[in-house]
Amino acid sequence: MKLFLSILLLSFLTLPLKASFISSTTSGGGGTGNGPADVTGLDGTATTSGAVSDDAITEAIATGESALLDCICSAKRTDTTGSHAFKFVASVVNEAGTAVLVTPGSSTLFESPIATTAVAEVVVNAANAIVRVTGVAGEDLNWNCSATVKRVL
Repeated sequence: MKLFLSILLLSFLTLPLKASFISSTTSGGGGTGNGPADVTGLDGTATTSGAVSDDAITEAIATGESALLDCICSAKRTDTTGSHAFKFVASVVNEAGTAVLVTPGSSTLFESPIATTAVAEVVVNAANAIVRVTGVAGEDLNWNCSATVKRVL
């Protein structure tokens, strides 16, 4: 049975994501679990004024679950042109009631010249995986983030 679930998960994670695979699209809060694997599409926004952090997406990771978060965040200055875009992945597991960031994965910054200090990342708090963004000193940024959460139940 474990071999079957491993093969199913591997097949599921290697398929291209299509809208028909998305179990729910929310601004956070999670999917309902459709069997051994579940894919949830999430969208969120944040605003930063200066080098402060804000949470764009919060997703609960239940005890016994592990999840891969595939994320894209973009930030645009509110007063002029200039933007940042980030693509990153992270792995989170909750074995005993608290989410643990297994690996922050990789992050790619596609950047315009507004600054090099903006950050988009996955962090954990309690049983939640959080897509957190950090702005740039002296800049007001509007952020849009999307995450695909692929979880093993």
